[in-house]
Amino acid sequence: MTTTRSSDVAVWEEILYRLERDLAHSEASLHEVPPDQFTPPAEVPPLPQELLSRAREVLERQRRLEATLTAALRDNLEQRQAATPRSTLTSTPASPAYLDIRT
Repeated sequence: MTTTRSSDVAVWEEILYRLERDLAHSEASLHEVPPDQFTPPAEVPPLPQELLSRAREVLERQRRLEATLTAALRDNLEQRQAATPRSTLTSTPASPAYLDIRT
């Protein structure tokens, strides 16, 4: 019988706490719906020169958000892989290396 050391429990409690905190934050943000879903008009006129700076700022903010979301998705994948039991990470189930047939 294997006993769990209290330091192992403390490490895992911290890991699980942080994963749960990250999940709660992500889940809460999923429910924040923008006031109106953006749908561009059917016909968009050329961008006026006086709005060029503002449009560039919007584009830069979108790129930063895209990078942030990509990093968050990567972190989520790494967290899932860390929390997944090792036996489920392979496509073939573990099998014994030898068969003991002694009687």
